[in-house]
Amino acid sequence: MVRSNNLKVLIAGGGIGGLTALLALRARSIDAQLFEQTEAFRQVGAGIQLSSNATRILRTLGLGEALARVCVYPEGRDYRAWDDGDRLYYTPLGARAEAQFGAPYYHAHRADLLGVLLDGVANTGFRLNSRVEGFAQTTDCVTVTLADGTKVAGDVLIGADGIHSTVRGQLFGKELPRYTGNVAWRGLVPAERVVHLDLGSVTGVWMGPNRSIVQYYVAAGRTFNWIGISRSESRRANRGSPRDGLRMCSPNILAGTRPFAPLSPRPRASCGRRSTTANRCRIGGSGASSCWAMPRTR
Repeated sequence: MVRSNNLKVLIAGGGIGGLTALLALRARSIDAQLFEQTEAFRQVGAGIQLSSNATRILRTLGLGEALARVCVYPEGRDYRAWDDGDRLYYTPLGARAEAQFGAPYYHAHRADLLGVLLDGVANTGFRLNSRVEGFAQTTDCVTVTLADGTKVAGDVLIGADGIHSTVRGQLFGKELPRYTGNVAWRGLVPAERVVHLDLGSVTGVWMGPNRSIVQYYVAAGRTFNWIGISRSESRRANRGSPRDGLRMCSPNILAGTRPFAPLSPRPRASCGRRSTTANRCRIGGSGASSCWAMPRTR
């Protein structure tokens, strides 16, 4: 049986999930050690949305003030038609959502969120350049094997090692993500380049046939984040130009040679040549599992 006290928990992966698990276990005075495969924590990525169930946990872990300093507090979620910009639906957020759900809804840059978590960890409890290559478990313990051959034993193993998870693969067999037929272009724009568009402090959602664009401010309002999703037969993922991303999301491409109204000027202006980078990512999914845990591995 797993002991209810004096536990030692091992965590594979030092992303958002792994670092949050490390902080949560510490808050319960549980000994935990995290293993991250990279030589340094890389604060990369783009915008993410943090709903109240996530920020409530981060507040409980003592990160509320630090989080508020780097995030954006949106007033609502604004759904618009792709062609004429007419409002289709509006969901209030801001103070109203915080009062209802007990915690704020935020926009954040992934790098800023990782920075807040790393500050909370305070440079202890983890090992870098330590990829978990496998594990073995008995009724008494679980032991991980690192890439350099080192073995570390504990009571519980948490697999937070991402989409190519070694832990998940060993538990349930390796499974490649299944391509959904959709790709996502995402980009970042310095806020001063779009200030004249008066986009507001909202989650802007532009909806069209088989295509959509979501955009919002991150990094305490200093950066504007956008993501465009469209159908594509090509599975390639790469870095391209902002114009490539906008072209893929444009309804004119969807329509082929048929006449079609142009994309509304506001999302076109905010996503186009003002972006500093654009990345094309294929969107995949995995099969459903009836069980996500073994006795000592989660």
